[in-house]
Amino acid sequence: MFNRKEYQEESGAMLAYAFPGGYPIYYVTTDNGVLCPKCAGSKECKEATADNSQWFLAGADCNYENPNLYCDHCNKRIESAYCEEENLDGMDLSDLQAYCQVETHPAPLREYAAVRARAMEARLAGRIPQALKWENACDNLYKLLPSNLQW
Repeated sequence: MFNRKEYQEESGAMLAYAFPGGYPIYYVTTDNGVLCPKCAGSKECKEATADNSQWFLAGADCNYENPNLYCDHCNKRIESAYCEEENLDGMDLSDLQAYCQVETHPAPLREYAAVRARAMEARLAGRIPQALKWENACDNLYKLLPSNLQW
């Protein structure tokens, strides 16, 4: 039997990540619906009874590898632990250059990686004003990325 209190924070919000491990959590209703932590903490869920299967929580699990798991209420994508795009800002110059060459990577991410690589090259060469220009371009490109490609 699912114990809601085990997954509820002091604030009343439902846990979004498992501890330990930090794996993304999703919630399941008795009618097999999937809810994100925000919707699982909604008034409808808190007040649901077992005969209200659309909102009554039956369980919770970690989303390890499903990149296409969406909340049935708000349609927000529930991130996965192992199927997310890499954070390109954490890559070194050679990794960024290699990333740009892989045609299966999404084009907007390859473009971001290329600009990020230019910024790193400029910094390494001591051309700080040029590096700042490229870093600003990265910030602008990131804002234009669809949410499913952002980190």
